[in-house]
Amino acid sequence: MRAPGAAAPRRDTALFVDRVTKIFADPSASPVTAVDDVTLEVQAGEFVCLLGPSGCGKTTLLRIIAGLETPTAGEVFVGGVRVTDLPPNARDTAMVFQSYALFPHLDVFENVAFGLRVRRVTEPEIAKRVAAALHLVGLTGLERRSPDQLSGGQQQRVALARALVTQPRVLLLDEPLSNLDAKLREQMRVELRRIQRQLGITAIYVTHDQVEAMTLADRIVVLDRGRIQQVAPPAELYARPANSFVAEFVGKVNLLEGRVIEATEDGYRIALDGLEATVAVPSPDREPLAPGARVRVVVRPETVHLGRDGTYRGVVRSAIYLGSQVEYEVAVARPRCRRLAEASLKKGSSPRANRSG
Repeated sequence: MRAPGAAAPRRDTALFVDRVTKIFADPSASPVTAVDDVTLEVQAGEFVCLLGPSGCGKTTLLRIIAGLETPTAGEVFVGGVRVTDLPPNARDTAMVFQSYALFPHLDVFENVAFGLRVRRVTEPEIAKRVAAALHLVGLTGLERRSPDQLSGGQQQRVALARALVTQPRVLLLDEPLSNLDAKLREQMRVELRRIQRQLGITAIYVTHDQVEAMTLADRIVVLDRGRIQQVAPPAELYARPANSFVAEFVGKVNLLEGRVIEATEDGYRIALDGLEATVAVPSPDREPLAPGARVRVVVRPETVHLGRDGTYRGVVRSAIYLGSQVEYEVAVARPRCRRLAEASLKKGSSPRANRSG
């Protein structure tokens, strides 16, 4: 049952998760709350990433949406229709698994056609739709190959084609690229986003890789210990994290402990471990901060610039060469080291040559 006063999903909403909780009971230990009172609305055509560390509940939430797990409480709606108690094959969703889950005894064509045969689609229609799906993922001509004759990237494309051929309202993807090497993973991200945009399909994508989420998503849902920490487009999530967990999990960051000195026209004047800085108001919706309030200030490394004539004095403690960049760790004011800057490596220089105070 929906909680009293909860809003009903609109018919044009592709997915609505309404206060879903999942508790795993263990007779020999305390119950584990994997998903804790999660509410999420996804519009048609959106690409939404569920992002978080291992054990945060993102895969459990995806499996609840797919019908592979039953929620302890809450409801799931797909296209405005309540599907909480429906089996996976009656939900108008399709899932791509991390392990591909191809049938080893079936060739590529039959793997892709499997869902259509279950739905008793006619043979001419099966042939037409399988051909279209394989063309979409770039596997035309490999119809009679067996899965063990395919590379990892090709197997993942077959799994994607098998999910797409049923024309689901919502496509669910559980870390589908994690088994691929770095270069192929990058290529598949581009292909996956192209296919999603071309079809206009709604996609829910689970990942622990922040780069993957930032590359693919229209919106990112950050989860920790089963609860949503923030839902926002990638740029907003990076620039205006809702809390310390989001700030530290998404991108590299310096979290500086400070104290409010006073409010100014531009924001707040903050004392930071012997330094002072004016910080903009993070959000007009937040309550004003009183003088003396303890705060944490987010400083992204790329916003810090190193130079001998800078505002603050510090000592470079380390320089790590990252290819296109050098990451510096600098001690400023107090003798505590912080990673404060990333800088492009100039032609003819080396990390060791840039180690100066």
